[in-house]
Amino acid sequence: IATATDFSDYLVLLHVYNASVRLRGVNGERVVPLEKLILERRKPDLKPGEIITEVLFPEPPVGASSAFEKFDRRSILVAGLANSASYIQLEGKRIIDVRISLDTTGLNRIPGRLRELEDYLKGREFSAELIEKAVEEVIPRSVVKYSDWWASGEYRLEMTKVSVKRSLLKACKRLGVV
Repeated sequence: IATATDFSDYLVLLHVYNASVRLRGVNGERVVPLEKLILERRKPDLKPGEIITEVLFPEPPVGASSAFEKFDRRSILVAGLANSASYIQLEGKRIIDVRISLDTTGLNRIPGRLRELEDYLKGREFSAELIEKAVEEVIPRSVVKYSDWWASGEYRLEMTKVSVKRSLLKACKRLGVV
């Protein structure tokens, strides 16, 4: 977590749980929301001498579920081509809370929440068609994917869409609605 790398399955998953970290140093202790801990790629908000002593997150309520998806060509790599985590809370079939995070969400290439997609889904009736439509509409305009020697940005974008769809559907399946 403290390395603030874009290749962190833990950060992707902890974002959907609204996690915070407890930091301890010579000047005392503080609790920082995970979203505020990572300032930019490989630059956490750690003061000199501070260490992470605890990861905190609220217990998920009844009617909530989560899932994680990772795509890579080789299972031994830490860095995935597209990672996503989803948390969803339903009341019947109505989505009352949803959180989606990705391995890299913007130009700064750090894990973070996909708030535009979350806002699109909240309050609507769950269906596989809704997930498909939302992902296809929102992700291309709100996610910046980069090219490197592992994959093109276009390929990563397509795999990100697949990853998000799968993680949302898997979380809903665990709630018995798929």
